[in-house]
Amino acid sequence: MANQVSSQDNKSYPIMKLTNISKTFTGIKAVDEVSLEINSGEILAVLGENGAGKSTLMKILSGIHQPEKGSIHINLNWFLRKQNMPQGLMPFRIFNPNKAIQIGIGMVYQHFKLIEPLTVRDNIMLGNEITIGRT
Repeated sequence: MANQVSSQDNKSYPIMKLTNISKTFTGIKAVDEVSLEINSGEILAVLGENGAGKSTLMKILSGIHQPEKGSIHINLNWFLRKQNMPQGLMPFRIFNPNKAIQIGIGMVYQHFKLIEPLTVRDNIMLGNEITIGRT
């Protein structure tokens, strides 16, 4: 990213924090009080057995599912790359995929169907023209 947001960019600082995120489906706990903090510059892997809740957690972050419990805090300044946004972590509700896309969170599925004549970038960006700017 070429845009300089602040002098903080050279240091690691929190960009997202999940606290006690939980989600159940018909009485089965798919995600049970997951907490984590992601710092700038980090690469994070979510690992687990089949049915451990990895996909559900990612769907919560991308606005497909809503957590029944817990909170998400993000650093809007970092996500939107704007200097005039408040610094630090703030409560944020990702209530649908459009909202997630607006701040730069997207999801590419394992069995993603590519449209052959399009480039990789164009396939990933497909749909953004319709959703950006909507809530």
